[in-house]
Amino acid sequence: LERLPATLGPWGTDPYATPAAPPWWPSADQQLSRRYRAGDETVDLFVGYFERQRQSHEVMTFRSADLHRGAERITVPVAAGEALAVNVTTATTGPDPRVTLFWYEIDGASETQPLAVKLRTLWHAVGRRRSNGAVVSLSRAWRVGVPEADQIRALTDLAPRVHDALGRCLPGRAAREVSGAARRLSVPSPTAS
Repeated sequence: LERLPATLGPWGTDPYATPAAPPWWPSADQQLSRRYRAGDETVDLFVGYFERQRQSHEVMTFRSADLHRGAERITVPVAAGEALAVNVTTATTGPDPRVTLFWYEIDGASETQPLAVKLRTLWHAVGRRRSNGAVVSLSRAWRVGVPEADQIRALTDLAPRVHDALGRCLPGRAAREVSGAARRLSVPSPTAS
């Protein structure tokens, strides 16, 4: 996770800020919390990586289930013709009102739905003895009087940059992209006559 770049397009990390990790994934094997800035916009990033799942060390828990209850699924463009599905939730009350965008990276595939996350991690845990799953969360303070579309604009700008950078950092997706490229470049073997 430390290989995630400090600069992602116009977004750069704030070396003086250490945002608190969200309460939904406290048992991740590795965690990364950073604050990114672009102009006057600030976004807190959290990545929790779960190499192996075991009791009380799972990507999907009762804590994250509460987060999903109020979430809406949206898509964010990541490349020409491609999109990243993410969950968006807003907490406009309480001591720290925030808007949060989150998704899961399970062995190189992005997921948003809890059942799909559970099934993918179970499949990899049984078949490969490692779940190789991560949760990615981007959040920012809720601004009173600002339309919701404007509230999430900074998050949807940073999300594809984080998604792309994680593809080069987390196990799974990079290997899958290399093998897919190799298949596309392979030449069929000549048949014997």
